[in-house]
Amino acid sequence: MEYGYIRSATGNKESLEEQVATLKSYGIEHIIEEKTGKDLPELLTKLQAGDTLRVSSVERLTRDVNKLLALTIWAEDMGINLYAGDQKVDMPALRKVHLDL
Repeated sequence: MEYGYIRSATGNKESLEEQVATLKSYGIEHIIEEKTGKDLPELLTKLQAGDTLRVSSVERLTRDVNKLLALTIWAEDMGINLYAGDQKVDMPALRKVHLDL
């Protein structure tokens, strides 16, 4: 199953509508909107091996690099695919970002 996750943030230029449009352009129909601060953790408990979680940009998941690293490792261990836009979020991608810094 493929899921999308959206949330707004103060000062963020990307509206919820834009995030939905981006996810729908990838064929995502099951879109979860963060409302309580608990929606992402609840969604993560429902994901199974082979599922995909896509966000419009990586900062929709978290802006904390340690949390992103932990989420990426967890997803790989569980066999869950993470995408930010069209970019796969995985350890090789994070290593490349780190090396590019």
